[in-house]
Amino acid sequence: MTSQDPSQQNGAAAPAPETTSVQPGATQKKPFFKKWWFWVIIVLVVVAIAGGAAGSGNGGSNAAQPQDAVSADSAASPDSGAATEDSAASSDSDADDSAEADSDYTITDEAFVDNGYGSYSITGTFTNATGRELSYVQVTYRMLDADGAQIGTALANTNNLPDGSAWKFDAMYFDSDVVPASYEFVEVTYF
Repeated sequence: MTSQDPSQQNGAAAPAPETTSVQPGATQKKPFFKKWWFWVIIVLVVVAIAGGAAGSGNGGSNAAQPQDAVSADSAASPDSGAATEDSAASSDSDADDSAEADSDYTITDEAFVDNGYGSYSITGTFTNATGRELSYVQVTYRMLDADGAQIGTALANTNNLPDGSAWKFDAMYFDSDVVPASYEFVEVTYF
């Protein structure tokens, strides 16, 4: 008699080797960067950094004190279309002196300009009288609605302004929904 493998006796098939398989109901772990809480933390960190950068002050720079508000209607009517600097300045001579400066600079020829398409400007001439070249100069204005509430900020800046030089600035404000009724000089920052 011949000897046979016991698994082949009686016509039985050999057992299959064991393999590991994934259970149908089991879940695999997601990487942490695909989880919702990770992205919430990232958004909060970005918002905190942006808020800190926006809230930083002048850093010890020189700044003039705020002045009284000037009505945009008295400088140029925002509803009358694009006003020129000459017509705005001639309509109200008080607007020329609304941003009087200390002895380090002067601001003259202020005018409110409606550039159209929700774009408004405060234009003027800044003259450096510090006795030295200024590395940086910025003029800032508040834009006010008819109730006197602030609706935005207009600003302009330049670099490397020599002593005694004049800079013709154009402080821009954009808002297609709210037309400014007046503006108010806020400050001049320079160093």
